Amino acid sequence: MLAKVSKKRGISVAWLLPILALVFCLWILLQQWLDKGATITIECQTASGLEVDKTKVRIRDVDVGVVTDIQLSDDYSKVIVSAQLDNEVSDLLTEEAQFWVVSPRVTSSGVSGLNTLLSGVYIEWSPGYEGEEQRNFIALDHPPITPAGTPGLHVALISEDRFEYTVGDPVIYKGLTVGRIEDVDYSLDTGEVRYSAFIEAPYHQLINTNTRFWNSSGVSVSLNADGLNVETESLVSLLMNAVSFGELSPAGKGNPIDAKTRFHIYANREEANHPTYLYRLNYILLISDSVRGLSVGAPVQYRGLEIGEVLEINVSVPDRPTVISNDYQIPVLITIQPGKLGLEDTRENQLFVQEQISQWTRQGLKAQLQTGNLLTGQLYVELQHFPDLQVASVERFDDYPVIPVRANDYSQIAIEAGRLLAKLNELPLDDLAGSANDLMSGLTESVAVLSKVGNDLQVMLKEANQEELISQINDSLKALSVLARGYSEGSSSYDELVKLMESVNTRLLDLKPLLRTLKEQPNSLIFGVESEEERIPRRSPAQ
Repeated sequence: MLAKVSKKRGISVAWLLPILALVFCLWILLQQWLDKGATITIECQTASGLEVDKTKVRIRDVDVGVVTDIQLSDDYSKVIVSAQLDNEVSDLLTEEAQFWVVSPRVTSSGVSGLNTLLSGVYIEWSPGYEGEEQRNFIALDHPPITPAGTPGLHVALISEDRFEYTVGDPVIYKGLTVGRIEDVDYSLDTGEVRYSAFIEAPYHQLINTNTRFWNSSGVSVSLNADGLNVETESLVSLLMNAVSFGELSPAGKGNPIDAKTRFHIYANREEANHPTYLYRLNYILLISDSVRGLSVGAPVQYRGLEIGEVLEINVSVPDRPTVISNDYQIPVLITIQPGKLGLEDTRENQLFVQEQISQWTRQGLKAQLQTGNLLTGQLYVELQHFPDLQVASVERFDDYPVIPVRANDYSQIAIEAGRLLAKLNELPLDDLAGSANDLMSGLTESVAVLSKVGNDLQVMLKEANQEELISQINDSLKALSVLARGYSEGSSSYDELVKLMESVNTRLLDLKPLLRTLKEQPNSLIFGVESEEERIPRRSPAQ
């Protein structure tokens, strides 16, 4: 019987090792695919320092990705950087995420990125925790002042002044830095400079509707009746520009703000502390004096109480004639706020003050320009009553009521001095000088005649005998006796002479104070005599 041979089929042990190797490779590929995160694109201005497969993407100095590609944009104006991120951080790719290139940087806020001198440039990632998923981003030009997710409050600040602050400038509360300026923008429509500031928690709870922001940069120097006052918010504000804030005093705590609330940056703390009034009254002053030293914002005072301010100088009038017959009166627009008079800021009190000023104007209320500071020459508007200068009705100028203007004290002195000089000019000085010359000529001739008479008398005495001389002397003595009796005490001539001397003496006594004043104060003829009351130091009206 023949043996039957059959061929056995199966997997050889030699194939086991390659199969295991293949499975292992597939598992590694699968693991890499599972660990592979999202691919993002970042739009940058330049690719300075960036390298493919070398430049890392980091979150708080932890590597979470790497740059995989660098290309130019279609219009060649930008650089498109592609980066591969780790899978575990893909959930942080939201619209709030921010990317920027970290490199050595020196700014007003300090020096940053020095570690890149050794490790090289890298891309920093500030994760986003809220918002929709996003894969395409635009790199920031500079690191964000406040990372996303930081607790606090963003506020909008506006100013009509020049660009005063830059990104990174501090926001100060009572000397403590509690925030930073994050963004600066300019509105072409309104002409406003806009700042975005972030106030860190828990100080953001101090922001409400009564909060005021003001410029606290450098040193504030003011000169008032109390002397020289120097203030500064903190050492930080001495080195860089800064904004400070606080609550309006004494209004108290206000209401919470909303997203549309904007805060105005005032020039200083004093200006920020002034309350804002809704109702006001505008008036025109027609000024004939010089307005040099009068500026917009100058106070308007009533008996030392500030009740308003100057809004505009030399108000433009569309219907102004091309030729003005009389002198040009400069129209100055002022505003009066009833709230500054201690009244409630309401429409009713606005109408009440309007009627009151209209009545006072008819009864002699006048405006004067007064000097508020002798050093700077700054002027302010003072309202005073002059009952002897009443008017029949209130005039109007370009639909504004007019408050009459009276020249100030210095102008009055100048006017009086001008009148005195005019009267002196009207005196016939040339005629008087001619008469004086004629008088001197006559006196000279008289002296010559007397000298001649004296010589003739000497000759006559030599030629005449003694009896005739004695007779002539006796006749002269008799004539003198008759003349003496005529002017003796009790005679009419004596009484008239006494009255004349008394009148002359009285006139001399009247001139004695004037002569003493001119001796002590020679300029009093022009500027007047300063009374003792005026020499008493007073608080500046501007305070």
